[in-house]
Amino acid sequence: MNTDLTTKGFRTLLPGKSAMVVTYLMKDSSLSPLDALRAFYASQTYHALETEASKCWWESPMQIYHDYLCEH
Repeated sequence: MNTDLTTKGFRTLLPGKSAMVVTYLMKDSSLSPLDALRAFYASQTYHALETEASKCWWESPMQIYHDYLCEH
């Protein structure tokens, strides 16, 4: 069995993890869903997450959110 993560497979992980991070952000701030999404997508954390070589996609949504908070 080939366990290599394909680009397509890697890309399927991003929406779910991003949604969880945005949910945490909305709960901890007064941001609307759209504003929270925009803030996360504009962050260095999201940039690292969407870069397969960074391996940030391997982290849990809570760890990714922690990374986001440390960035700010």
